Amino acid sequence: MPTLNSRFSASALHFWLARRGLFALVLALSVVGIGLAVRPSSAKQNPQELVRQGDKSWNEQSYALALEAYQKAVDADPKLPNRAEIDYRIMVALGRSKKWDRAIAAAESYVEKYRDTVWEAQGQVWRGRLYRMVDHTGYKVGKKLTRGTDVPQSEGGEAPEQVGFDAEDEQAAQAALARAEALFERFRSLRLDPAERETLTAAEIDLDFDLAEIAAREDDTDHFHIDRTDWTIDPHLPFDKHWPAARRVLTLYEKIVQLDAARPTGNRHSTVLAILGKATYILQLRQRDNGSQQFRGTRRMGGRRVPVYTRTAHPYASIEPIDLLLEALQRFPNDSEADRLTYTAALWTEQKGDFLKAADRYIAFLHTYPKSRWNSDARRQLDDMTRPALSLSAANVARPDQKAFVQVNTRNVSQVRLTAYRVHLETIFGHTETIESKGGVFRPSFDDLERHFRPEAANPAYRAAKIAEWTITTGNDG
Repeated sequence: MPTLNSRFSASALHFWLARRGLFALVLALSVVGIGLAVRPSSAKQNPQELVRQGDKSWNEQSYALALEAYQKAVDADPKLPNRAEIDYRIMVALGRSKKWDRAIAAAESYVEKYRDTVWEAQGQVWRGRLYRMVDHTGYKVGKKLTRGTDVPQSEGGEAPEQVGFDAEDEQAAQAALARAEALFERFRSLRLDPAERETLTAAEIDLDFDLAEIAAREDDTDHFHIDRTDWTIDPHLPFDKHWPAARRVLTLYEKIVQLDAARPTGNRHSTVLAILGKATYILQLRQRDNGSQQFRGTRRMGGRRVPVYTRTAHPYASIEPIDLLLEALQRFPNDSEADRLTYTAALWTEQKGDFLKAADRYIAFLHTYPKSRWNSDARRQLDDMTRPALSLSAANVARPDQKAFVQVNTRNVSQVRLTAYRVHLETIFGHTETIESKGGVFRPSFDDLERHFRPEAANPAYRAAKIAEWTITTGNDG
């Protein structure tokens, strides 16, 4: 068989390789040329295609990518249809991307550009939200203001001065929400096309969620007499900002449910979120008022006047938060937050102390939603509930010749055996010591009871004189 050397001389081989290399180089350049010829046409995308890319990123909550696509689309075609919606998404994407200065400028420009339209109403809702979420600190260099923690470069030799925007941001947020409310009231009786009405309804629902969140932070129950205040929840009544915070919060949630029900289509997800918000707030009221007392005046006792306090109870104590969640699950079993509501109902049941029912609800949750993001939390809670637990506590100090009362708390423990020993404290305190790992001697302080009694020791000295022994049957066998 002829070999390569027998068929080609050295010079011929070099010539052949050189031609192959030249051909490869020409081929590579041709491919690159094709690529260069193709890239400009692919980079010059249709504005509508850019909008579709922006919509996809927006739905995925990739706001930086959505912002880039929408901005390119409006730059390519300023007269795009649905321009108001695109401008709105650009404004929101700037805020979600924490580009604070550009976000504020875009919000101010948007509400001015679409003034007295349904888009202004939607824009004012976002503007109010933006001024609450924006970074309230920044720097001033000359006349230029910059938000954020990054120190800007000085201009003209002036050092950056750190400034705060809390007061003016709060004022701007309140002005935006007030303007939005006025616009909703104006448009309520006007005839709008279905798309405009849906835009307006969605924006008003967002506003009511924001107002409920703000009011929920107030704790003004002490300013109103429970028995002399009107606590009626009726979304048809004219809303009054002077109502107690609790009444405002629950009225706003009921208004959201009403607005959501009036929409011709939709999955009623806003209704589910409103019910969850209402249940969470009522639970918050319970925790806030638990054990608190309200000053009601003074009365004469023993020749002097003493203050009189009464235990406060919030006005919506009869509403059971867990029942609200269960009702929402029954009405909207396929809602995207159904797993969250189911887990929350089980958690609140456990926190009430109804452990058997809570265990049933955790087990049902794990069976119904095996891939839920709350799955690991439910398993941990269920494991903690089924683990045996025992604790003892004494409410008061028992003096000599008085009975000592000890409270025993158990979970998943059916019987507890107790043994009492007579202990002479002077033989224990001051005489306890342990040898540490490095050979040193450790003597616990007098208030470190557990280290003095050393319950881990095999034959502790305080067990010398047994005086009583008995068994408690708890009935709590898990």
